Amino acid sequence: MTDYRNSKLIERYEDVVFELETALQSNYANNQIKTNYRFVVDNSGESTPFDWYNARFNVTFVLKKAIAGHQGANIAVGDNNGIVNSSFALIKKLNVKMNGVDVYDCSEANQATNIKNLLEYSQGYSKSQGTNEFFFIDTTRTAAEADNSGFLVRKTLLSGDLGMNAEIPLNRYGFFRSLLGELLPNSRIEIKIELESDADLVWHADAANDCRVVLTTFQLIVPRIIFNSDGKALYMSKYLDTRKWTYLRELVERSNSTREQAGSFRISTAINKPRHVFVFIINDENVEEQSRNKFLYNTFAVANNRRMNNCYLQVGNGKEYPEVHYTPREEPTRVFRDVLNYFHANNDYAGDTLLNRANFKTVIIRLTNDALRGNDTLNVPAMVKKRLEKNRKENKGMDIKLSKTNIRKQVGGGWLSSALALGRALAPTIGKTLGLSALSGLASEGVSQIVKKIAGKGQTGGFLIPQNKIDKLIANKHLLSAKQKRDILEALQSGSGVVVKPTKTQSGGFLGTLLASIGIPLVLKALTGRGLHVEQSRPRRSIPVYVP
Repeated sequence: MTDYRNSKLIERYEDVVFELETALQSNYANNQIKTNYRFVVDNSGESTPFDWYNARFNVTFVLKKAIAGHQGANIAVGDNNGIVNSSFALIKKLNVKMNGVDVYDCSEANQATNIKNLLEYSQGYSKSQGTNEFFFIDTTRTAAEADNSGFLVRKTLLSGDLGMNAEIPLNRYGFFRSLLGELLPNSRIEIKIELESDADLVWHADAANDCRVVLTTFQLIVPRIIFNSDGKALYMSKYLDTRKWTYLRELVERSNSTREQAGSFRISTAINKPRHVFVFIINDENVEEQSRNKFLYNTFAVANNRRMNNCYLQVGNGKEYPEVHYTPREEPTRVFRDVLNYFHANNDYAGDTLLNRANFKTVIIRLTNDALRGNDTLNVPAMVKKRLEKNRKENKGMDIKLSKTNIRKQVGGGWLSSALALGRALAPTIGKTLGLSALSGLASEGVSQIVKKIAGKGQTGGFLIPQNKIDKLIANKHLLSAKQKRDILEALQSGSGVVVKPTKTQSGGFLGTLLASIGIPLVLKALTGRGLHVEQSRPRRSIPVYVP
């Protein structure tokens, strides 16, 4: 496989943005047209290729009420209105033509990508890159924030009037996925899209109002590769000859509604070399109904205690696969095992990472010259130790970037434990600035004084709440602001802690006392006026840590 994206071959790699041929109509008070959207990209006469494997749709969408008297009104945080999982759900039908020839056509593309994403995304990917695709997996089959954490995050992010920006990578569709080791010759690409209906896209609790989804931005972004001399030589040597490769297309066949106990699908001989077959059941009541979710399948629990008893594939020569039929009702373990076999064979998206949209910036500890003295312990590499010693002698402060390796060496083995350890190590300095003898619930002056200092005018710090204590805040969510709730939701999804600064009103009440008792105070003033801050340009080897 040729790596055309190798930095040694590339002079520049730049995104090119393409707009729809017909502009979006984004009137919040009216239903948006769902059909006949088209992108056309024609670079036939150009010398630089596009990297279609890394192409993606850029979308921004809002959720609005669709009831009489409230047409186009915002969704409040307390409303039980959201949408189904993932930005991929927005696109129902996708057709791709290359120089007028169909290379991809799927009438239910969102069903195909939903199955693939559920099977192929790892926990790490879903909590990192998945958040950039509005992917927050449902934890129950109900649109209830108390039980379904995925629904809770999605509905919260869609409340208000800000809109949700997300990406839809094209390499989740078969044709574009095949281009990992290939570059399309310069040609005319036409992409036609039909959006999913509001009735199947919106998902809310039974008592909630109907809504509509409105796209305000819909763009196609395709990277352009500008090769250096070595890259041009390689590219020309490969593409002077005819290039051929095979790829898998997604095809979704839907049966008519039935009450029959048994049924069958016929895979036409026109389908060449089928590789994977998935069977799923959707009850009629879950289609075109906003209080239902057709992407949460009924395969293993159809209705009224009816379940799938038997499933197998029979080919033209009469052979059945597997020979011992699947019996999901009696042996779900067999089905699960074979699903895992598919997953392990298609694990391009299974690499774990700590990075997500909530913590993709880098944290830096900035120490004053006072903080470089004393007996407190901070694990750092030898090079940093020398810098610390030098700056201590010169009576100067310094910045310390915590690398991924260094973070793991801290107490507890994770970034949160490290941050807590650092908070305690710096407690004497912070306490001196605050005029307190100690911190984190140990101050002789009492926690009310800590809260007062933290929430004081000019302070931009807060309390670092460990992930395992966030539930104490959730239990008192009625005391939290909308921003604090959003921060907590992002922390729950990312597995990190959260920094909460009490408002002036909160600081004098129960919430302020609770924060001081379960969190580590982070005071910006205490650390050279900048404290625990976020660097905008994240170095590659620095650990990403969430700090609002």
